[in-house]
Amino acid sequence: RLIEYSLNGYAESFYLAGALAAVWGLIVLSNQPRHRAAAIAAGVGLAVWVLVRNEALLFALAAVGLALYMRRASVRSVLTAAGTVALVAVMLSGMYALTNTALWGETAIGSKSSNLGRVHTEMTDLYGAARETYGDPSAAATASEPANTAMRLLRRWPENLRYVAERLPGVLLSPVFLFALVLPFLPGRPGARAPAWPLLAFSAWPLMFYPFIQLEPRMLFPTLIGAIIFGSEGLLVASSMLKELVPGERRYLDWLPAVTVTLLLVPLVALLAAHTEAERGYHREIGRWIAASVEPEATILGDGYGHVSASAFWAGRQAIPRPWTDSETKLAEHVGAGDVLILYEGYVREANPELLHTFDGGIPGMERIKEFEFPRIGRVQVWKPVARYSARHSDRR
Repeated sequence: RLIEYSLNGYAESFYLAGALAAVWGLIVLSNQPRHRAAAIAAGVGLAVWVLVRNEALLFALAAVGLALYMRRASVRSVLTAAGTVALVAVMLSGMYALTNTALWGETAIGSKSSNLGRVHTEMTDLYGAARETYGDPSAAATASEPANTAMRLLRRWPENLRYVAERLPGVLLSPVFLFALVLPFLPGRPGARAPAWPLLAFSAWPLMFYPFIQLEPRMLFPTLIGAIIFGSEGLLVASSMLKELVPGERRYLDWLPAVTVTLLLVPLVALLAAHTEAERGYHREIGRWIAASVEPEATILGDGYGHVSASAFWAGRQAIPRPWTDSETKLAEHVGAGDVLILYEGYVREANPELLHTFDGGIPGMERIKEFEFPRIGRVQVWKPVARYSARHSDRR
């Protein structure tokens, strides 16, 4: 999954490498505030994570503040370490901003950026992100809308978390993850120091934050670091328990749990691959048609959350998620001359049923130029403005 996202242009694997350095640095600093290398690693790691996903600044500030609160040395040494972390992070961020400004004329700071120069529309403003993600800003917006939005966010959190859980079966079914879950119930070494709070905070923060504003499971990838590390610790504890249960010297018990987990994962990977092909394989067919039939200069709009973007990816194109609306007329207004609109029946049925009738009734001012039909998701229709309609929008542009 990480490889797939990296090929798609996202930087999840990149920021996870920085995040792992940040976790190590914070854990070491929580015990050794004078550790210069750990401070540098934490500064670089947090800066990388923040620059890839800018809203992570909230976590970075909280993590450094928690480190100050849980100090194990003098206030001066802790402040020195925090200053080093901040200095390194600011220097790296400055270099990033200068590079973006020189190449693309913008700093790309303050917006969600997957790679240098790749700017997304969702900002660090939670209210704005929620409006964009869950609703169409309309004339009905009033001064009381922030309160309504807050209630909507609270309602969406458990729904989003459940949605994400459904899309991460490989994590939830992984024996490594299960070992991580049972680790608190396994006996540990007496008197062992466990400065694990940075790792715990790093893993839990996405679960608490992102479901308020996002549906994308890739936002929760930081939890994988904690699952893998705690799961590995669980495997070590399991090996120790086996040694106590089995009499005699049995060296193979050191690696038996890890090998068993690996063997259990092999068929699981095959099942997940088959599931992914069944669920997502249709994008290749749509992508081939886009590459052959849609002009390179045309803008491709369509259903978001991995639908139109995935189809366009297989065509080597970029796509724009359409704005949410319950009106086919307003939907058509967003499609300009020469552009195409792709609607996925399965997505519309689940997320925007107000537009489901368009698959049979049509869209005013637009004509259907292609229709696919797939067993799992139903119909996929490609629309473009008719000539007179397109000309009017071309002038408007």
